[in-house]
Amino acid sequence: MESSDTNGDFLRPSGPAPATAIRRAGFALMLLALGLAACKEKAPGLAPVVTAKLPQLEPELAKLIREHTIVVERSPSKARAHAQLGLVYEMNSLWSEARQSFDNALAIEPQEPLWVIHSALNRQREGDTAGALAFVREREERMRGSAPLQHLYGELLLASGDPEAAQQAFERAIVLAPDRAEGFAGRGEARLALGDAQGASEDFERSLALDPEYKSVRYQLGLAWRALGRTDDAERELAAGAGGAKRAMPDAISANAGNLRVGRADRLAFASSALDRKKPRQALPALKKVLEQDPADEDALVYRTNALMQLGRWDDALRSADETLAHHPDNALAWMYRSIAAMQLGRKDETRAALERALELDPGSHLAHAYLSGYHLSVGSPQEALRSAERSVELGPDAVEGHIALGRACAASGDPERARAAFERALAIAPDNAVARAELERLGVAAAPAPGARSDER
Repeated sequence: MESSDTNGDFLRPSGPAPATAIRRAGFALMLLALGLAACKEKAPGLAPVVTAKLPQLEPELAKLIREHTIVVERSPSKARAHAQLGLVYEMNSLWSEARQSFDNALAIEPQEPLWVIHSALNRQREGDTAGALAFVREREERMRGSAPLQHLYGELLLASGDPEAAQQAFERAIVLAPDRAEGFAGRGEARLALGDAQGASEDFERSLALDPEYKSVRYQLGLAWRALGRTDDAERELAAGAGGAKRAMPDAISANAGNLRVGRADRLAFASSALDRKKPRQALPALKKVLEQDPADEDALVYRTNALMQLGRWDDALRSADETLAHHPDNALAWMYRSIAAMQLGRKDETRAALERALELDPGSHLAHAYLSGYHLSVGSPQEALRSAERSVELGPDAVEGHIALGRACAASGDPERARAAFERALAIAPDNAVARAELERLGVAAAPAPGARSDER
């Protein structure tokens, strides 16, 4: 007769185990496995964040949000699904919805620093810097292996008036990512706030050596040099860095998130930033998407022409300028871009006509006067070139293009000393301007090295 004590049968030390007991034990193990699987499936399953603004959004953005919402509905316990939805919101300036989505991801994966970073960034963008700092401070100690998180922590501490703690966070970011400019830029700003102008200067120069295009660091370097009494150098760097924006250290999900920008304003902002950083290939796909929605979009057409000019695709740039002017005949910048492309293609009559039209529409454009100076030089009229260049400098005294045009016109007019002074002024405004350096070398004058230049270039 079969024993009613299943556990006793199963644990009996000698003799073969009865078949029924084995079957029961196997069944129990199966139930345990199914229970564990069910627990795993029930690990926090959270509903997707759906914005109330959905009916008012551009159709392409609304469609993208719906697609990612469906992914979350199908896999509510997958943190990355919530995070990807959050990134869609973030890339299109829907900060509150982005924060909530990353909070959901963090509830599912509380040890993932990426979710902390983006939740905090979106809190800050909502205007809650204190809340963002408290949010990161609560979690950063157990996430000290993340350079982007430590960099963000430093920035939040700086914004909250604690440069000493910020310096420590930036130092941790530097140890983790010594090849990134952002860590040195942050530590330099903290040191400057603590009164260490020399240390700050060294950090800013190191940051510029890693990324010479980091414009806001030039402004900070100017502040450091002003504190050190290097007045002329300081004014040059302050001018070169004016208008530069600070940036977060890239992380594993933000670096390639540009394709999620589907709102017109966000795509144009991304393209404008890319063009400012001389990265036209990054700008073109975003502009193409805007133009697919509206082929006559004025800003996108002008930006596209700029991008093609930066790439040296002069035939394409001329066609793009013509397309812009077909829709927007009174756009002065498009006429000026057309003149530049025509000049590069040797079409001098078209160059002059386009510049004259640009100046009719915008008489105060220092750039148009600078390019008109170049046109006059190209047709052998140095005195006309000089007058146009002087007008450009008068209208834009802190614009490098006018000083370069003036230097070239002076050189062509037989005044090398004034030419040298003009090119040196251009370098004072933009120390890394290769054109001004080349012109000085043509005059036989050695230019000072740009801040941030590597030691082997000095």
